[in-house]
Amino acid sequence: MDAKLKPISDVFNEIHEKFGGNLSLGEPFLELAESHECRARIIRHAGQLLGVMASDEHQKLISTYFDEIFGDMVCSLYFFFTGLDIPGRMMLRRSLELSLVGISYWDDPASFWAWNSKNRDVSFSELEEYLLSQGYARYLEVVGCLDVSIMQASVKELRKIFGILSNVVHPKPYNFETVSASRFVFSENDLKVSLDLLEAIQISLLKIMACRFSVIQPALVSSFPNLEKLI
Repeated sequence: MDAKLKPISDVFNEIHEKFGGNLSLGEPFLELAESHECRARIIRHAGQLLGVMASDEHQKLISTYFDEIFGDMVCSLYFFFTGLDIPGRMMLRRSLELSLVGISYWDDPASFWAWNSKNRDVSFSELEEYLLSQGYARYLEVVGCLDVSIMQASVKELRKIFGILSNVVHPKPYNFETVSASRFVFSENDLKVSLDLLEAIQISLLKIMACRFSVIQPALVSSFPNLEKLI
């Protein structure tokens, strides 16, 4: 083991060279990311449309947070293609949680302000319970959701994925990179597993949003004619 100190600039240059090389290895698979990037843009555009229709201050703020969701998803894509699967999946968990916060708190200003102003921690279980509650299901019917079961199935799908991603954020030895002989090496298989997770998150979120925010669907389809093919 080399314990000799190096200038931090040399360390950063070596890291850049390492992951830049991984990105070059991933270039043949870049077309796999096109639909994921497109869905991320659709989600961001949905937030912009919600901003136009927002009637309350907390809704206006929520609409701006969709840019953060978009940024996390695109950064996760970049990490996946540079062989940084663990950081990429950590960002996926963040984007998933923030997405559900936005959807859930849209109709729950008290919880929004407790989280936004008082730094209250977000609980995935509480968000899930709220979205799957009988009261929320009835509310969706009142606001015009034609098939609440699709939304509920999507929330349950996100629970499975959240569990997988949480095992990355909360360290599990089987996820450690540094103990592997192929540590921080680009892997086509790892890439596809990570992309599958991102795709499942995006599709589930778009289905939930189509249920709760059906009023913006015509505008989304107009801007993204291939929307139905992507979900």
